[in-house]
Amino acid sequence: MSARSPQVAWKIWLDFKRLHLSLNGLTAVDLAKAFTFAAERGWARGALNAPVSSDEPNGNDVLITSTLFGDLLCTFPTGLTRAEAAEVRAAIALAPPSWRAKAEHSNLMINLPRGGAA
Repeated sequence: MSARSPQVAWKIWLDFKRLHLSLNGLTAVDLAKAFTFAAERGWARGALNAPVSSDEPNGNDVLITSTLFGDLLCTFPTGLTRAEAAEVRAAIALAPPSWRAKAEHSNLMINLPRGGAA
């Protein structure tokens, strides 16, 4: 199930998490779109999985985005087109430098095709 927009992907991912559903129905592209939505709102900041002050603006969204990024890194990208692989890479590029460093040796990046499938 590929989400239609980053905002839809974000909402779908939140529903999966709130209902404690397996993420098997979400692809790397779905999670990348959801992360793009969050990153574009400035929610991808600080240290990955670090505590966030309750006084911080959008603190809850920052924590949720950190969890989303971890979910994205654990996905196994299969059968991606070149465009989809590029979309996943573009989403990772929106992350803070310390988050991108963790992504380098993640399941996602190790298995992400260089150019994607034809």
